[in-house]
Amino acid sequence: MRAPVHTRVRPPGPVPFALRHVLRILDAAGENKQPQTPFMEASRTLW
Repeated sequence: MRAPVHTRVRPPGPVPFALRHVLRILDAAGENKQPQTPFMEASRTLW
């Protein structure tokens, strides 16, 4: 079970809200459709 997006550790420094918003949508869509995809795994390592 993965932690919700808002509890994930974020990289230090300001991160554009739009970028966070897009990744959140992509992450949610990826989890709903497919359990694992390379792109979603890459986004999780950054997030």
